[in-house]
Amino acid sequence: MLNPDSDIRTYGNTYLFDTETAVILNSRHGKFPKGSDIWVRNTVSAVKSAIGRRKTVIASIGMNTWEIALWACGEYGGNVIVILPDNKRYEIVNNVECFMHDYGLKLDNCAFKLVQSEGHSNGKKAWWDARDKLAIDMAYEIMPVSIRKGGRWSEVLISPIVNAKMVNREFQTAYNHKPEKTQMAFEIPQSGISYISNLDCSNLDCDNPDCSISYNPDFITHWTRRFCCPWPGEKSADYYKAIAYSRDKYPRGAGATLKRILSEKLLRGSSTRIKNGKIAVGFTDLPPHEAVKLMRWRKRYCRYTFEPYGIAIRKEAAIDAGIRPVTYIGNPNSPDRIRSSQMTKPDEYTQTCSKGEWWRESEWRFIGNLDLSRFAPADIRVIVPSNNQIRQFSDLSKINAISLEGIGIRLKISI
Repeated sequence: MLNPDSDIRTYGNTYLFDTETAVILNSRHGKFPKGSDIWVRNTVSAVKSAIGRRKTVIASIGMNTWEIALWACGEYGGNVIVILPDNKRYEIVNNVECFMHDYGLKLDNCAFKLVQSEGHSNGKKAWWDARDKLAIDMAYEIMPVSIRKGGRWSEVLISPIVNAKMVNREFQTAYNHKPEKTQMAFEIPQSGISYISNLDCSNLDCDNPDCSISYNPDFITHWTRRFCCPWPGEKSADYYKAIAYSRDKYPRGAGATLKRILSEKLLRGSSTRIKNGKIAVGFTDLPPHEAVKLMRWRKRYCRYTFEPYGIAIRKEAAIDAGIRPVTYIGNPNSPDRIRSSQMTKPDEYTQTCSKGEWWRESEWRFIGNLDLSRFAPADIRVIVPSNNQIRQFSDLSKINAISLEGIGIRLKISI
């Protein structure tokens, strides 16, 4: 029962609080795990072991190390106590089916602990300390998997608090986290880029990868990137299942993202940087040889701003579909700038950029999700890095594809 006056609140199958529990511990790992990562394999194995021994697993959200264990509980039919931040209380009380569906869980197999953050911090991570302490306190059995020397869990495992616990090291492995950074470099001929303007020369049946399916500079392009979380509209359960079975390739890379867009024939919007809480799809009207210069590594997010996989739409057709250019406010270098004081009611097509250089993206936006099936074949293109990818993406989408290599832009990748 929920107790609104308590710092810790419970919900769900409360019988599980009286069962023997096990917590699987991992230090922090990268944002792009793969099925071949030993900590992923051993975490799933540890969950299966706990389930097989009729232990109730303690899991949580907020980090992939916790969420993989949560997914595995649902995947293999185990009982689980889920520790959540207090701001999830109303979601769990009023719409618990949505949370269960997202992670592939069954309500009879779940109980929830809702915790408040310690101190006065209200950030997204403020409740993590309370979660970690509660998980250890509740656990009958501790199952370390991949623990960083000198890290938080390493200190916990040698502290007096674990003396009364069972520590199961069957699945423990060396901590071997190496930050991943894929180096991308583009070679652009000094003579410049030659775009083919004849929009009638494309031929999906052409066997020659250099058949020069056309691209007109008068297009706008949505470039994709890899995701460190579920794709828009994707269940967390499907995301973590894809990781667990992905072997040595991260399953939500930029190329996979483009394939998903093409299979759905839908560009799903995001609410990031959008006013009024609406979702939008972003485009740039920079031609590819200019756009690739903005594909920069973002250390904070451990990814590139965007990558050389995209959907290009002819401007005239884009305008007919409701896609509009963005007006930039507050940046003196912006070619179409206006002052903030001139804006009586900023909308989804305005962007404040007094800091940074967002205006260089020359952005266009569509508000909502964009149905790609509305565009005629002559008005849309798929863009891929290399010639040998043209056939694969054209066959998947039945949309004409071009390569950056085919128009003179060569991509070099190193890891």
